Amino acid sequence: MSFDEVRLLTIEEVCDRLQLKTSFVYDWVEAGKMPHIKVGHLLRFREEDLAIWLDSLLVVPKGEAGDGTQARGENDRDEQPD
Repeated sequence: MSFDEVRLLTIEEVCDRLQLKTSFVYDWVEAGKMPHIKVGHLLRFREEDLAIWLDSLLVVPKGEAGDGTQARGENDRDEQPD
């Protein structure tokens, strides 16, 4: 990816796109839960990083994995034979 292809978003743009409050985004950034770039005291977010991050937050309902595999969290417990 070339430098010209990188799109950096401001916190306001991120909040608008994700329909989140600014305070929520600041809290997640501070806690290290959201990918970001610090330029001095400014925060910037790469669109690509946010897309990957959002995919990692996806919760698939049980039985709806769609590809024949188990949904996340399904049969997580180790079952002991009787």
